[in-house]
Amino acid sequence: MTAVQLYFEFKHSLFKFLLQALVLFVYIYLAISILPLWGVLICIMLIIAGYFYLAKQPAIKKIAHLDQQTWVLYTQNKQLIHAELQQVQALGSIIFLHFWAQNTHKKYTICVFRDQVSAR
Repeated sequence: MTAVQLYFEFKHSLFKFLLQALVLFVYIYLAISILPLWGVLICIMLIIAGYFYLAKQPAIKKIAHLDQQTWVLYTQNKQLIHAELQQVQALGSIIFLHFWAQNTHKKYTICVFRDQVSAR
């Protein structure tokens, strides 16, 4: 394998957006059918707060393989994270990549849909 085959850039995924919108609509539908109006408003505020909290997290845009289990994760704000690949899980068209950064002792889980991967 050459180094060109071990570099992956993540594109925007239409399937990921549609799945997130579907889950959001199901949550809102369940809240409307089960809770009173004030409960629905609290649920909507919690969903909005959760969205803004997750939006602050650095999104991983690219990954590159270095050696054996070591990978470099490139975040949206141009930060490089050296991490070890711990586990790969595939669920239909969704792939979960679990990384462990040795220097920061943090776990990173990347959810990748097959339509957003382009190998370079």
